[in-house]
Amino acid sequence: MKRDYTREEEFEEIGDRGAFDVREVLSRLKERWKFLLVMTIGGGVVAALIALAIPNMYTANALILPPTKPQSLSAAMMGQLGGMAAGAAAASFGLKDPNETYVGILKSRTVNDDLVDQFGLEQVYGKKTKEDARRKLSDRSLFALGRDSMIKISVEDRDPQRAAALANTFVAELNKQNNLLALTESAQRRMFFEREVQTEKNALTEAERMLQETQQRTGVVEVGSQSQLVMGSIARLQADIAMQEVSLTRLEMGATDGNPEVARQRTELSTLRAALSQLEAGGSRQRSGDPLVPLANVPRAGLQYLRALREVKYHDMLFEVLSKQYEVARIDEAKEAPMIQVVDPAVRPEKKSGPMRMQITVLGAILSALGGCSFVHFARGRALSQPPRKISAAQPVSV
Repeated sequence: MKRDYTREEEFEEIGDRGAFDVREVLSRLKERWKFLLVMTIGGGVVAALIALAIPNMYTANALILPPTKPQSLSAAMMGQLGGMAAGAAAASFGLKDPNETYVGILKSRTVNDDLVDQFGLEQVYGKKTKEDARRKLSDRSLFALGRDSMIKISVEDRDPQRAAALANTFVAELNKQNNLLALTESAQRRMFFEREVQTEKNALTEAERMLQETQQRTGVVEVGSQSQLVMGSIARLQADIAMQEVSLTRLEMGATDGNPEVARQRTELSTLRAALSQLEAGGSRQRSGDPLVPLANVPRAGLQYLRALREVKYHDMLFEVLSKQYEVARIDEAKEAPMIQVVDPAVRPEKKSGPMRMQITVLGAILSALGGCSFVHFARGRALSQPPRKISAAQPVSV
């Protein structure tokens, strides 16, 4: 049996049931199913057309194994300098895990600019400046560090052949920059020791000349073995101090004053200098049975001779050590930098990596359906919120 409602009664009844009634909403959506179907299909068609308009993208992958930086011959030969110098040199020559360094090189402006120039990416990407093209290439490139210590290079491009070529060129550019940086480091080390060797050579020549003059002036050719022993000890201490100063100078080139290694080496250097001062002072603190004769007990003429001889021994010992380091630095410079091993070179991808057209179409249809449902619901609520019109009693309203 139908019940007749006026417009006012219908509005009041809906208001009593609440602003949102699930059954009413579902009923309304069921009434407008044709509209919703059209919205869903239309949204899916539009999304499919947009997906078809997006060009295919292809991703090429290359897998490389970065080399483990071998211990340089300079670091290996530091054992000849004694424990203190060896520890300082190890801190100076030591390197961290190079993987992050290689990724940084791949992301560098130099490498990316080389690829932009080689492949004309400004025209390919439709960019007006090299900087914009470089940013686009960076957005389409990915360098991932794996747990297996390998680096994966991924490059995305519309042309599958160009994507593979870009990935392989990244590997070639990494090799080139690695060789260049390695040679630069070795050259700097070789130049440092070359200067030190030349300086010490001149100092040794001058010390030998002074020894000859002392011998001619005093007539002393050789003194007792005990005096020789104390002079040899002083020479060794001075050589250790000189090498400690060289190691500290190299360490301070790349470390701050707060570095624990810098503080340790400075303390050791102070200890060596104090021991040298005590040995040179000699005097009353000589212990029984100590073979080191205080310098004060050596005749003046012999003392002059021993001092000149000490300078010769000191500079000769330092010159020998620096000469070895110089030769090792030359060998390091001549050696080739460790090569990047290519585990999987990039090949032309056979399948596209994007866009996902089916997902885009389905997502477009779902969003259109949700939009249609929202439109139906809110349009109904808006219609009910309009001021009621006067309806005569002769005009029934059926539900």
